[in-house]
Order: sequence, then structure tokens, then C-alpha cells
Amino acid sequence: MKLLNIPKSRSIGLLITIGYSEEEIIREKKRKTFKDIVYYNEYKN
Repeated sequence: MKLLNIPKSRSIGLLITIGYSEEEIIREKKRKTFKDIVYYNEYKN
């Protein structure tokens, strides 16, 4: 990533951006329920 001077031989596992939007409009949060995202002893797609 040229912007952050990260060599091509490296990969980024996670990139978190922090800041404020120029617009003052805040969108409605759409969150899944805890039951919809947590699974025990199996993988669900």
C-alpha cells in the first residue's frame, strides 16, 4: 500500500480507520442479533 509505505512483500490482516464523516447525517445501525452470529461446535455460512 503506497499510501502507508507498506512493502508489497507484506500483507495487511486488518486495517481500522478512525475519523468523522464530513456529513452530519448518521445512518441507522443495522445489527444482527447475538444468536445470529454466534455458533457452538459448528460452522454456519
